[in-house]
This record gives sequence, C-alpha cells and structure tokens, in this order.
Amino acid sequence: MNFNIVPFHSRQLKDVKTLIDKEFGKDYSDSKEFMDSNFFGFSFIVDSRIVGFASYLIESDQVCKLDLIVLEPEFRGKGLGTKLFEYRLKEIAERTTSSKIYLNHWVKSDSPIPLIAIKFGFKKKSSISNFWREESLKLNYECKECRNKPCVCTCDIYELLLSND
Repeated sequence: MNFNIVPFHSRQLKDVKTLIDKEFGKDYSDSKEFMDSNFFGFSFIVDSRIVGFASYLIESDQVCKLDLIVLEPEFRGKGLGTKLFEYRLKEIAERTTSSKIYLNHWVKSDSPIPLIAIKFGFKKKSSISNFWREESLKLNYECKECRNKPCVCTCDIYELLLSND
C-alpha cells in the first residue's frame, strides 16, 4: 500500500471535513479552525485519496494540544493511525518549544481509553462530563456516540510532559 502524510492544504478542506463529519457527527468539522495560524493539520493519503487526518494546535510557547485524529474504518488496525500519531508528535518536537502536549479523549463505548496515547507516555489528568455540550449547541451538531443534541459525552484529558534537552 502506497501512502503519504502531507501537510494540510486548503484545497483538501472539503474532503477532510467530510471525513471528520462522517466519524464525529454532522457539522462537527465546523468547530475546527483549519485556517488559524496556530492550527497544523496532516492528511493521510492512500492512492491519491484522503483516508485520514490529524491535527494539533499551538496554544502557547510551552503547550500544544493534539486536536483530532481520524482514519477511514477500512484503514484502521493496520498501524496507519500509529504512523499518523507519531508523525504529529515528531512535527511538534521539531517545530515548537513545547514542554507539554495534551489531548482530549472522547470516551466512547468502543474506545474507553486512548491506547496509542498511553503507549507514547500520555497520562490521564482529569475527566469532564458533558465536555462538548456548549460547542454542540453553538454549532448545532449531533453527536454520533451519545446521539444527543446537545452532546453529553465525557472527555478524559491526557498529558505528556516533554524534556527539551
């Protein structure tokens, strides 16, 4: 299988938004600031088709947030998500001075813990019920997991501390 991970470009916006909304719920992609100068995205391309996407945000000189990662179901379980996750961490290490990376894990019935993040050393810091409630009301999206409007899903916050030696 020939694949490539490339920096997100605005010409990919429609395909990336479709991929995100298919996984996270209709109009969820509207919550993402794709053109913000602190937003960095990467498209996973197989045979010239976007089958995955991952992003991060620079929140300050010292803090980055792993924003989201999504992969078409047919490409899961093959190590491609791990490659996308690793690529994103490598980019943060090379392009920022961050000493902390965190991620918000959507606690789902089929994904109660972020195994890949734990594999890379992330530790759970907190858990927040109804995390996306206000955002889902504002953007009018229906959650694919809880099937509610507004979303009542729980978010677990995981953190990785980096040494910048």
